[in-house]
Amino acid sequence: MPPKSKVELSPNYNEIVDLLLSGHSGRYVSDYLLNQYGEKISYRALNTYKKNKLNVKSAAKKKIIEKEKKKILDKKVKSNENFKKEITREAQAEISVEAASTHIIKNYERADELIESAVRIDIEKALEDYKNSPDFDEGKYVDLILKYKKLGLDSMKYQTDLLEDNTLNVNVTNEEELFDEAEIMRILNEESEL
Repeated sequence: MPPKSKVELSPNYNEIVDLLLSGHSGRYVSDYLLNQYGEKISYRALNTYKKNKLNVKSAAKKKIIEKEKKKILDKKVKSNENFKKEITREAQAEISVEAASTHIIKNYERADELIESAVRIDIEKALEDYKNSPDFDEGKYVDLILKYKKLGLDSMKYQTDLLEDNTLNVNVTNEEELFDEAEIMRILNEESEL
């Protein structure tokens, strides 16, 4: 058994875990421990501990996969009473892979359904109707277009992330850096003149 880390040996272990799980950085917790208790634990040690031992997303994913695995096993046992007794290590591994992929596929399909329902809404027609309405506001119009484009990019990123294909990295958190409002207005005005 590997030796316990400085974090695990700390008399303030429970407080450390609570602080890390509540979103505080390793640097914050390190400073807090030093100021509050005179205890020295490096922020690197705290960050490593958080990453390796307090990975909530990983733990949640593991529970979800175990739940899915149980469903698959229960189904197979219903169809073959001796299945659980005869199952090999390879078959168990296949069931684990099937459970993980089933979970990802379900989420991917749900995302697809949401995207498809959004596509059925004619956003471009709604934007055009708004453009021709008496209460048209050019700034609001540009804002709506940017939000519409961001939703499309976010949905693609979500589906890509589900498959853990990080080749597409889209960051649209700061539209001002990505879009020149004056250029957008010029393009919109050219379109309206056509």
